[in-house]
Parts: sequence; structure tokens; C-alpha cells
Amino acid sequence: YTLAAVAFSLEGWGSNGIVDWKDGGEDECSWIWGPYDSDEIKCGAFGRVTQIGYDGDLVARGKVPVDVALLSDSLEALYLSNLGFSGRIPTELGMLSELRALILYWNELDGPIPTELGRLTNLEYLELTNNMLSGTIPTELGVLSNLWYLDLHDNKLSGTVPTELGFLSNLEDLWLHDNGLTGSMPAEVCNLRMPNGQLYLLRADCKEEIQCNEGCCNYCY
Repeated sequence: YTLAAVAFSLEGWGSNGIVDWKDGGEDECSWIWGPYDSDEIKCGAFGRVTQIGYDGDLVARGKVPVDVALLSDSLEALYLSNLGFSGRIPTELGMLSELRALILYWNELDGPIPTELGRLTNLEYLELTNNMLSGTIPTELGVLSNLWYLDLHDNKLSGTVPTELGFLSNLEDLWLHDNGLTGSMPAEVCNLRMPNGQLYLLRADCKEEIQCNEGCCNYCY
């Protein structure tokens, strides 16, 4: 049911070389839409869906379907990028307790980043870039201790960078530029930079809007 709900939220099946999802075979675990790892459905040893992936070529009919939350005990990766989804990120995504990768870049998503994403304690990779997300960066993201990649650039985020991001001890890449963030980069975040921590890449709007020295931000926009 969940896979059908996601498929019905997209259009373009059966055109431009894309196989119609209804012709994908009886075993949904073998459905593949394109050449990339993110263009397929994957399942675990017991046939439970662990990945839903659609990346480009198809066009979203509207909002991200909340039905994906029904896979709360199995889904590990959700790729819904470059599809034109609109509206807000469903708060129900916070129920996906096994999720390790959430990638929603290049859509038309707006509104705030749900605080419920802070419940995704297994999350390692979060990419929400190139949308129209607004409001502040949720402090709740600071509890995602397994997160190593966080990309929020090219949105309409405002306010300051929360000090709670300094708790992300495994963070390697942090992209915050092309937003409306202001203030100073918290010392707690700067302390994540190598060799003190794992943070290798920190991009921010530090030419004007954000105060951040070269020892902290290595790419300023």
C-alpha cells in the first residue's frame, strides 16, 4: 500500500523511458526506475521495504505522502529529490525510527523544518537543500548523534545557528549557506572542526551575515 501511495503521488510513469510502476513486476523489491542507487526500491531479508528512491524524471502531484510513516519499523533510506514536491515536510516522518538517510533536495517544500526530525536518532545523512524552507534551524537536530552529513543550504532559513549543533560529534559536512541566517557561528560548532572533531567542511554566509573566522568556516559566501 505504501509504495502504491508514493507512486500515485508522482506522474510521468510510462513516458520518457520510465517503466510504469504497475509494470514493475510482482516483487516490488526489484523495482528500479533509473541508473542510480537512489532510483530503486530495496527490501531487507524478510521482504520489508528498507529504501524508497525516486530522483528526477518524474513530477510530483503535490505534497510528500505521509503514508511513508507506515514503514516506521523498516525504512532506512528515503530519496525524494528533484521531483517538485510542494507544501510542508510531513511531521509524520519523525516516526521513521530506523531511518538513516533522508534526502529531499531540489523540491518546492516550504514552511519550517519539523522538530519531529529530532526523533530520528539513527539518522546519518540529512539533505534538505534547494527548497523554500523557512523559520529557524530546530535545536532538536542537535540530538542526532549519528549524523555525519547535514545540508540545509539554499533555503529561506532565518535566525541564528543553534549551539545545539555542537553536540553532533560525528558531523563531517555542514552546509548552511544561501539562507538568511545571522549572528555568530557558535563556538560549540567551531569546536567540531578538525583536529578537535570530525567536521571537515563548514559552509556559511560568513562574508556578511554570519561572523565566522577562517579557522571555523572554510567556505564563506
